[in-house]
Amino acid sequence: MAIDFQTTPNPNAIKCVLPVPRRGDIVSAATPGETDGDLLALNLLAIEGVSRVLLHTDFVSITKDPDASWLTVKRAVAKVISDA
Repeated sequence: MAIDFQTTPNPNAIKCVLPVPRRGDIVSAATPGETDGDLLALNLLAIEGVSRVLLHTDFVSITKDPDASWLTVKRAVAKVISDA
């Protein structure tokens, strides 16, 4: 699954446009307890350097820790989303 990464005004956040809409509720979470058990949200939060996720129907927004590398985070995010 090809993911279109788009920058946002926040240098520590990125929008991942999905080629196919995702199923499930909209989820905004910074901790596993806030995910309501959504597996994609849990797996994205488990990525080292990811501090918050927002899952919508046709995009995912990822916020990273200021010291985390976008290159590393993007690779891991792409893998998690592709495997979902």
